[in-house]
Formats: sequence, structure tokens, C-alpha cells
Amino acid sequence: MADYDFGSPGFSAKAGHFTQLVWKGGTKVGIGRVSGQGADFYETYIVFVFEPPGNMEGEFADNVLRA
Repeated sequence: MADYDFGSPGFSAKAGHFTQLVWKGGTKVGIGRVSGQGADFYETYIVFVFEPPGNMEGEFADNVLRA
């Protein structure tokens, strides 16, 4: 991921979705989707919930690893 600095592990707004997806300590993921007609157009929302949650301060070096 071009926006994540492996040399200085930590949270980055640009890379937060990436680090959550690859978080080594994560064991479960739940995904939900809902679609429907909104006021002006058709809308779809997709939500991911990770367990245990990632992006924890001080734990990036151990959980976001190079391939």
C-alpha cells in the first residue's frame, strides 16, 4: 500500500482502511449491505465490522506486516 509507511508504523487517515483489512490480529469479519430508493436516487450502503478491532494505537508494528 503506497500510503502506509512500514518504516514508521502507526495510524494514517489515508491508509486506515488498508491497515484494518490486513490487521494480523483480526480473526472475524462481518459484512452487511442494504439497498433502497432514497429521496433522490437509489442508495447502497456496505458495512464491515472486524473482531477483534484493528487499528489499535501502539500495535501497528506487530499487526501490519509486509507481504
